[in-house]
Amino acid sequence: MRLWKVFFKTLACAVVLGVGGFILAVGLHQEAPREPGKLRVLFTNHHDAYSHGHLTFIAAITTSSLARTYDFYLAAPESSDAYRVMQDSKTVQVIDCLFPAKLTGLRGFIEACKHFRQICKQVDPDIIHLNGSADKTVAFFSTWLLPRTPKFIRTYHVSKTIRKDPYHRFVCNHWLNANHFVSRSAYELNLERGGLSLERLWIIENGVNTQYFAPRPTDFYLRAQLGIEPDVRVFGTCAGVAAYKRVDLMVRAMHALKDRYRIAMVALGDDANSALWRKRIEAEGLEDVVFFEGYHRDVRPYVSLFDVGFVLSDGVESISYAAREMMSMGVPLITSTYSGLKDNVDAGVNGLCVPPDDAAAVQIAVERFAKMSDEELLRFSKAARAKAVKDFSVKTQIEGIASMYASVLRAE
Repeated sequence: MRLWKVFFKTLACAVVLGVGGFILAVGLHQEAPREPGKLRVLFTNHHDAYSHGHLTFIAAITTSSLARTYDFYLAAPESSDAYRVMQDSKTVQVIDCLFPAKLTGLRGFIEACKHFRQICKQVDPDIIHLNGSADKTVAFFSTWLLPRTPKFIRTYHVSKTIRKDPYHRFVCNHWLNANHFVSRSAYELNLERGGLSLERLWIIENGVNTQYFAPRPTDFYLRAQLGIEPDVRVFGTCAGVAAYKRVDLMVRAMHALKDRYRIAMVALGDDANSALWRKRIEAEGLEDVVFFEGYHRDVRPYVSLFDVGFVLSDGVESISYAAREMMSMGVPLITSTYSGLKDNVDAGVNGLCVPPDDAAAVQIAVERFAKMSDEELLRFSKAARAKAVKDFSVKTQIEGIASMYASVLRAE
């Protein structure tokens, strides 16, 4: 199956460069002279709805001091939240662009390549900053023989095993100018699983704005809206509710402990999955204890309700913006040890660590926080905030991105 995919991609490349070559080449003579000024970075985002950490990542860069050196562009589906938010921000020029997730339709793939090539000719970027496999594939097959060859950076936002076939070896270690992992543990997990060893590797961890995500008083109006009484200890997450997030483990802990402790759970995530969870919670009679509140661009009012946060993913996750945002707001964390999640917490100081997919360990961690004194919980909270300020600064992230950009632009 993998050989078939490699063959298909090679065939697609031949079609794009061969049969469609004369179409893709049309307009090369129309390229306007490039005016002197700031350098240009073209971001890509393949998500057609929720962009998850991609949006946070792009927003952090485009609103930083790097805007003094670079003009930013974003190619993304018009239906995505990244398109809408970046368009509203006025800091990025946004262009509608689809990136087919699977090479299932050759015609659609060729159309996507043609469109992205036109975008590249219009923008004339110095750097194309890729944020996923789908956009990387389209960029690879559509940017040959451009009037001016840009540099290519691929950021790996999730934990994945990079295959060692000839296609991935060439793309990752020859075509790309930089491979950027947001977590060293995520890259090491790739190697442990037998994945490709990457050249031109950069490890730059995601940071958060610790001033924006600062401790704040509890939103008592919101708490009253949910019907959570003042003496109830709230366990919450703003990390999403997709299957791999394993919020089911926390729901099970709530079910097991609700009659022994004054506890509640609040989860933020995409609206579709949240709606499914609400039906399930009602069927189990937990609607007074467990609350799925859907998607919120600004999570801070909800995080102000959390006494303890949790991120229990057992796959996909690399480092989790949400984990770092909650800790920055002074919320200690229960985290799984999957990939880079374990790097966020000093166990027993600012949170607790549990093995992935371990319901018993999650229940033990919840019970420990449920019966913890207010004084000890406050120590955990202050330690979480201190950890975030010390280690999760967005300033450090932006400095790393700036170095990476400068390095790839210098390279031949």
